[in-house]
Amino acid sequence: NKNNNYYLLIFYLLVSFVCSELYFIYYYERPIFIYFIILIVSFDTFSYIFGSLFGKKKLIPKISPNKTILGFIYGFLFTMFISTIFNYYFEFFNFFKAILFSILIIISSFIGDLIESFYKRISGIKNSSNFIPGHGGFFDRLDSFVMGVIMLLFFSHFA
Repeated sequence: NKNNNYYLLIFYLLVSFVCSELYFIYYYERPIFIYFIILIVSFDTFSYIFGSLFGKKKLIPKISPNKTILGFIYGFLFTMFISTIFNYYFEFFNFFKAILFSILIIISSFIGDLIESFYKRISGIKNSSNFIPGHGGFFDRLDSFVMGVIMLLFFSHFA
């Protein structure tokens, strides 16, 4: 049912906003938050670049027709490489905690992107706006953050 999907979307967004607020109230550390943003931007950027240039085989075409397997793999690998370099120089976490953090943020970022793509498909919307031409709209820049911040809160609390 379409209405149930929209209620789930509203719930998802509210959970994300609450998690964001809780993170900023109880756990916020500027360097970790910047690291988090760098991981999200790196994954989105490298997935897009490599997927556009080399990706042939679609990852989940019914939900997000432009995502490719190679885009995901190279986005993941390059983001892990960048994460390792940043963590080495800035010592955010020990090595294993940094790897865990990076994997969790990348996967949650990807899932957030898929959720937004799913809702765009069921709504018949290609772009959420023309605010950033060629990027699917303003919300395409935030979709990874919406799910990622939930994981950021859980990681900050339990790690």
